[in-house]
Amino acid sequence: MSTLDDLCQCNLARIERAYHPDLVPDPLRTPGYLRAYIVAEGHAIGVDNPDIEETLADYLEEQDPLNFPGSRYHWLIGEAALLRTVGSAEVMTEQIHALLAATTKENIEIGIIPLDARFVTPIRNFRIWGPEGEAVFVDTEEFLEVSVSRRSGDAGHADRSFRLLVTQAVYGNDARTILTRALSTHTTD
Repeated sequence: MSTLDDLCQCNLARIERAYHPDLVPDPLRTPGYLRAYIVAEGHAIGVDNPDIEETLADYLEEQDPLNFPGSRYHWLIGEAALLRTVGSAEVMTEQIHALLAATTKENIEIGIIPLDARFVTPIRNFRIWGPEGEAVFVDTEEFLEVSVSRRSGDAGHADRSFRLLVTQAVYGNDARTILTRALSTHTTD
């Protein structure tokens, strides 16, 4: 069991706020997107044939909490994550359709930060676990490593950064417009 799993075992219902400027957030990744991510990660660390199916199964297992009663998610996704091709045009088409569907779920709030948004914080790739103002812990992603902190200062910094980024994000129909525009950049023949 991972450190993150250990910290979340106290309650199956999760409250997560996160910022993902470059990639689609883990729990929203489709199997095709995950496969492409796993292959790229393996290539980056020099593993030519990573155990894709085992790693994929682990990732997909982590998506289960999306449907737990009481779980709430607020994700901010950079528009760049939607334009970058992870895998292929087909993979991105499937992924963006999945994001469009996720915008209709009651327990998921997705904000898209447009490419032309003003720079407001240097923090990147982070998740805050716990309700606003009551963060239990924060984790940040670096190359092949997740750093988890329960220090109130770290959680406070992430919380302030998240609130700044929310002012940059678009939601609802505006978010779906950006998703649809990104979808058109991944047209397949």
